[in-house]
Amino acid sequence: MRARGIASVATLLSVLGGCFDPTEDEDTTASSNASTDGSGSDTSATSPTGDPSGDPSGDPSGDPSGDPSGDPSGDSSGDPTADTSDSDTATTDDSAGGCDGGTCVPEAPPGWQGPVVVYDGADAPPACPGEFPMLVHDELHTGLAPGDASCDCACGNVVGASCGSATLEQAGNFCANNIFDPDQWTLAPNACTFINIGPGNYAVLEPALQTGNASCSPQQIEDIPTPTWGGSVRSCAVPAGDACEGGACGPTLGAEFDALCIWIEGEASCPAGPYTEVRTAHADFTDERDCSACTCGDPQGVCGGEVIFADQDCDIFFVDSIPADGCGELTDGASHATWAPEVEAECAPAGGALQGSVEPTGTVTFCCVQ
Repeated sequence: MRARGIASVATLLSVLGGCFDPTEDEDTTASSNASTDGSGSDTSATSPTGDPSGDPSGDPSGDPSGDPSGDPSGDSSGDPTADTSDSDTATTDDSAGGCDGGTCVPEAPPGWQGPVVVYDGADAPPACPGEFPMLVHDELHTGLAPGDASCDCACGNVVGASCGSATLEQAGNFCANNIFDPDQWTLAPNACTFINIGPGNYAVLEPALQTGNASCSPQQIEDIPTPTWGGSVRSCAVPAGDACEGGACGPTLGAEFDALCIWIEGEASCPAGPYTEVRTAHADFTDERDCSACTCGDPQGVCGGEVIFADQDCDIFFVDSIPADGCGELTDGASHATWAPEVEAECAPAGGALQGSVEPTGTVTFCCVQ
């Protein structure tokens, strides 16, 4: 009985299968959907997604990215390297070498220090500005002017020289020539001597200058002014900022500290690169100028003075006088004569020459951007 029932069901299903095809129903449904898009338009020629190319992405070009150019990057220019993100904007160079509102400061080459900003002027240097507060060189100097120095040497009066006794001699033919075996009188210096002579021509023979213990005092004459400076230099460190092309960002230079430089101690040539303008400054100087020793030679000269003639003792009734190494005529006789010598001598100076020089010290070489 149960077996008969099962066979009846199988027979029924077999009959129904011949009357109903499931695949035919799916095709009919797809065709119905393709012919109507909801707006009443016929879309039977399109793909199930509405793309006439049959591309399920809906991109008319066939590119699954949806980019009309076919570039999977989505860049309409077609350059896969192009980047329009915010990070590109942050690194864009400007006229300051990539420093927004500042200065791109080139780095110092090996062996050099800095960079610094420099004041170089005739007046006393101002304080470091607020943008560059760190002092590097307090006060250096330029334009060393030694001043005109001079040296000379002189000698004082001769001391210790004297004149010996003078000889008064009778002369003939109005002093044109001496007479044979003339009368002579020896006159001690500064002494009144009795001579008792009559009118006539007489000569005073030059006495010898006695310099055995004589000398002159040397007198040094020097004028060495203190050197002066023509200008002052001060430098302040440039604070390091963000990196820029070839250096680091720093503040903009001011009106007084208007030079951007690197520096090194001593004399040096500027290195290759942007720092090419050389400036030299100094911390101090040494003044080794002096005058060489002044000396005086032996006294040289003659005995000057005169013989004074008088009558009735040396202080009464002046008659005449005859200079030393001279000849003269006495119109009247004289009873007394006084030899009054004068030392006419001097010493030759030697030495007293300018020597030495003024040299700057603590030299610093700056090389600056022109």
